Amino acid sequence: MMRSSTGELNPRRGRRLTASATADLEAGEPEPKLQPLEGRELLMRVLPCVLVASLGAFSFGYHLGIVNPALDYLARDLGIALNTQLKGLVVSTVLVGATVGSLYSGRIADGVGRRTALVGVAAPLFLGSVLCGFANNVWFMLLGRLLAGVGIGASSNLVPMYIAEVSPAQLRGTLGSLNQLMICVGILVAVVAGVPLVSDPNHWHNMFLFAAIPGLMQGVLMTVVPESPGWLRRQGKVAEAAAAETALWGAPDPSGGGDDKDDKDEKKVSTAELFAPANRKAVTIGTGLFFLQQMSGVNAVVYFSSAMFVAAGVQSAVAASGEFISILVQAIRLTSCFVYSCGMRDQRGGHRLERPGT
Repeated sequence: MMRSSTGELNPRRGRRLTASATADLEAGEPEPKLQPLEGRELLMRVLPCVLVASLGAFSFGYHLGIVNPALDYLARDLGIALNTQLKGLVVSTVLVGATVGSLYSGRIADGVGRRTALVGVAAPLFLGSVLCGFANNVWFMLLGRLLAGVGIGASSNLVPMYIAEVSPAQLRGTLGSLNQLMICVGILVAVVAGVPLVSDPNHWHNMFLFAAIPGLMQGVLMTVVPESPGWLRRQGKVAEAAAAETALWGAPDPSGGGDDKDDKDEKKVSTAELFAPANRKAVTIGTGLFFLQQMSGVNAVVYFSSAMFVAAGVQSAVAASGEFISILVQAIRLTSCFVYSCGMRDQRGGHRLERPGT
């Protein structure tokens, strides 16, 4: 047991006690009240949990971006180089799976918990990556892309949900932005991973197998991080929620759950309430921004930028020129995400950052 000139460690809490507090414990006095962590110490306690959950966001970006450099090479190997419909399916099947995963992930997370749901999501991410990596025909490739899509679609809901519920209010904006940041990192890594294709056309198999690594890490590491305190309180597991809050924030939430406590008293409403006059403006603006973002063509750049630049004549004797520009485009995307989301969100607020973004 560690000791110092000012006291010793509490064997049950791992906290350093003063000499007077130690004397009180030895005399049978109650333990001193735990104090919430602050500043850097609080960030360092919560950040590892957020980064583990963000592996799902990394997988999201990687599975979206992997077809950018790999599509033409895998199409030749699978015999679909001249079949634009099947090549399109290889790209879009992951989105079909993502739609299914996103539709049901929220209900599953409410039933079994955020942590358990993220552990389960790792299975289709891992299996889908392995199937794609070992695919010797287009049907195995499509099945693998579909499974991976289910995983990333579920992650798109579960990761920000978990991050928001384990993050303290003063850090929620910054830590919440790591979800989008890790998506951009995943896209960039996928495009960079395609560089060896120039000298090794069969490297696309390895690219898909690489995607199994974050899926496996997510499934293992999510078992050792705390469950969402908010979900535990909503399930009536107050003692477990307090233990999770202590593990995350250094002490239980003194408000007894805050907003999560009020959630129990909320009335269930129909979907029609979203379009009630009081909500119509916010819903229209929010969904409209997402629609315009997709219509801007940004996803076409994610999927096809290498082919687009080569088709536009940006090429040399080495076919990597289009690939290099794709890497540059994704690096700019990542930098923008970092500057606007991580560096400014807590200071300026989320809605103000939408203005320069549009």
